Amino acid sequence: MRGRIEREGDVVRLALLGEFDMAAAGDFAATLADIEATRPRAIVMDLAGLSFMDSTGLHALLGAHERAVGSHVFAVLDGTGPAHRVLVLAGVAALLMVIGELSEIPADASC
Repeated sequence: MRGRIEREGDVVRLALLGEFDMAAAGDFAATLADIEATRPRAIVMDLAGLSFMDSTGLHALLGAHERAVGSHVFAVLDGTGPAHRVLVLAGVAALLMVIGELSEIPADASC
């Protein structure tokens, strides 16, 4: 898996590409820790470039969501594709903030 980081002011968009599985978990955790250390207002995950995501990816996203509470907004861009199907089928999409575009990010980091 690869990631592409884009910054728009105090919002960081992390676009993931490839397969989000056990082999990618360590790299994801390290990349996310680097992003979190910059104290952004929001981290937005773009999963459209993922061709596969298993339970390891789901667990990593839920962990990122939990760490964000009270610190920053954590959101996932709405979309289609394998990763989004996994989010919906596993019921995880209902637990995460899913947005259609960056302008929907709330100003309050406690979300």
